[in-house]
Amino acid sequence: DESNTVNTKPVCYLVNKSDKVVPKNSGFVALINSNNITVNGLTLTKNIYGVLLVNTNNSKIENSGISNNERYGIYSLSSHRNKITGGNVISLSRLYGCIGLEASNSNVISENDIGPNSHDGISLHKCSDNEIMKNRIRDAQEDSIDIVDSSNNILDSNNISPCRNCGISLKDSVSNILTNNSIANEGINSMGIYLYNSSNNEINMSAINFSISVYYCIKLDGPSSNNSVYHNNFISNAPKLASATNYPNSWDDGYPSGGNYWSNYKGKDEKKGPGQNETDPDGRGDTTYVIGANNTDNYPLMN
Repeated sequence: DESNTVNTKPVCYLVNKSDKVVPKNSGFVALINSNNITVNGLTLTKNIYGVLLVNTNNSKIENSGISNNERYGIYSLSSHRNKITGGNVISLSRLYGCIGLEASNSNVISENDIGPNSHDGISLHKCSDNEIMKNRIRDAQEDSIDIVDSSNNILDSNNISPCRNCGISLKDSVSNILTNNSIANEGINSMGIYLYNSSNNEINMSAINFSISVYYCIKLDGPSSNNSVYHNNFISNAPKLASATNYPNSWDDGYPSGGNYWSNYKGKDEKKGPGQNETDPDGRGDTTYVIGANNTDNYPLMN
């Protein structure tokens, strides 16, 4: 019904539809109980949501500009196997995040330009098996990526800069993989990666570079245990780069694979071997890097 408009553009409200393309002149998009819907090349602004998905599967949102909405730019509830990808520019949601997924599984969020925003960049709540990849996230005033009560998600090759509060946070979450992410800050109170009550997660091949900070590159808080943290670069002028409670976590991948690079590591590399007691250097520090009780990088990387 094109007589129903927002910002002089027609509202697109699809219920129980399949195999449709949303008209490019739409001003608001709601997809309810639908399948295989394409949203491409839209400009969606000054709504409660830019795009709302509820019980909608196998659909695509791409190449759209979504900004200045009240709650989320894109919000997905109980919607699965969707793709938010291909050059979306999403920013300035007033109350919540640019992209929010709740109880939504097996979705792909990739190659989007996200931010600035007064709250989160991307948030997942009670979600599993999603892929968040190759997004540029900037100027999120809360968490750039916030994962809550979620499992088996992959965060790969996201570029977060500047990080204003926290780059990636995991709360009450298990068995997620964070790999190849880059986080840099311009805010004195920002933190790179934060885990609370989260276990069996893997964090590797990532770079946290904080030129100005009094907080940590990485912090494991509450009963966070059995997380694997290795092959990361932690660079900061903060007095302490990492923090963990007394629950056990692994901070290296054994020998010779090694642990992490720590910019404030003061040890030498004159020995080699699993016990670092054989002649000749090997690119692994001869002494351990201690984060806290039950949390030690046994083979800190020298570069």
